[in-house]
Amino acid sequence: TFEHGVLKRGTKVICYLKDDQAEFLESDRLKELIMKHSAFVGFPIDLRMEHRQEEEIEVKEEAEAPEKRRKVTVSYSWELINKNKPLWLRPAEGVTHEEYAELYKFLSADWEDHLAV
Repeated sequence: TFEHGVLKRGTKVICYLKDDQAEFLESDRLKELIMKHSAFVGFPIDLRMEHRQEEEIEVKEEAEAPEKRRKVTVSYSWELINKNKPLWLRPAEGVTHEEYAELYKFLSADWEDHLAV
């Protein structure tokens, strides 16, 4: 047991940030950093992502016209960030066409299929 909860297996990273570094608390910024520096790490990296959903609701108050307000629902879920496997560590015969195409799309940021292998 340690200060921030029980860890049964794995590694928990806890960062203490200065006041002017609040951008690193945003899950999208953390995801960007993980993808930039650890996309092909052989161990899974999960990040707790925040999901916001907005919906309009009508509120009727006495003797007034209905008023529309926005209701924001926030939910959290753990998301696997580094889904790509380091294919270059495997023999070429063991890499499927689908795995190669996925790696190509990730590295090139081109979501179309590659022309030839």
